[in-house]
Amino acid sequence: MNGLLHSLDKGYIRNTCTEHPSCRRILHTAYGGIRLYVNLVKKILYDLYS
Repeated sequence: MNGLLHSLDKGYIRNTCTEHPSCRRILHTAYGGIRLYVNLVKKILYDLYS
């Protein structure tokens, strides 16, 4: 995932997404969802191994 993001031109992403509010909302939601998922996995692993 990080490799994909780094291979894309950051300036292009910034320019396109700041012009389109819906694109920004999608990115923000996806980022929030990924963080929620990671936290959930951490909690499950912590509960399993503690």
